[in-house]
Order: sequence, then C-alpha cells, then structure tokens
Amino acid sequence: MSETRKELYPLLPKMKRTYNVGHFTEGGAWKPCDSGELQNLSEGLNLEKVDPRFFEVTSVPDMWARPLLFTMALYHDSHPVHNLIVGEWRGLLAMLALREYRKSIRLTIEDIHLPEAKASTGNDDRDFLATLGRLAPAKSIAADTNWR
Repeated sequence: MSETRKELYPLLPKMKRTYNVGHFTEGGAWKPCDSGELQNLSEGLNLEKVDPRFFEVTSVPDMWARPLLFTMALYHDSHPVHNLIVGEWRGLLAMLALREYRKSIRLTIEDIHLPEAKASTGNDDRDFLATLGRLAPAKSIAADTNWR
C-alpha cells in the first residue's frame, strides 16, 4: 500500500528581513492601528517570488473580485501575479487571433445588460443581475465604457 504525500501550502507569505511592523505582536487578536501601520505590514510582506499556485482564486468575496484582480495585476509590473495574468492575457489574444484558423476554438460573445444601480427593494435581493448592477465597480479602464 503506497502512502500519498500531502503537499503543504503556506497560508501567509513570509516577511522581509527588514520589515518595520511594531504593533502586530500578538496573533489572533484584533487591535486598533493607524493606516501607516497597515502600510508597513503590506510593504513588509515578501512577495517577490511567490508561487502562482498560491494565488488561485477559490473563494471570491465579491462577484467583481476576479476581473478587478486581473486589471490590477495586468497594469502593475510589481503585482505578485503580474506574470501569471500577462500569460492569461496573451492566451486570450491568441485564442481570438486563431479562432478563424482553428475551427476547434469556439468562442461566443453574449451581451448582458446590467440594471442601473439602485437601492434594494427587497424583491430583487435574489436577482443575480440586479445584485451585479448594485455592486458594479465605479471605475473602468476605458473612459468610454463601464461595467454595465
């Protein structure tokens, strides 16, 4: 009988050797701090060479999280998953370019119009498109388009 080895993945990144985090001394406790301390914490994380397997989005807290992550990582060279996202972007462009040549690549585009954002009436709480419309990001990468 062979034993299967479980691969372990770190839950949190390591800290840089020169990190400047003073108030986060006790684990598992919520403590008030100013934004400067949170900035020190984020700058102290060692994210230079992070394995992209650790960035697989498996539990999305927001319906717009993945497209926003994609946008941030594509346009910021220092983002931890920039290279991974550039690869995904190149793959999409290749599929678009080769779809006529390779008939096995089937791409379809469907227009979806999200309702304008409005206060919830209670009736539309379970309406997926209405929820998407309420939570749509305000900014878009192109001035002449929006998320709707």
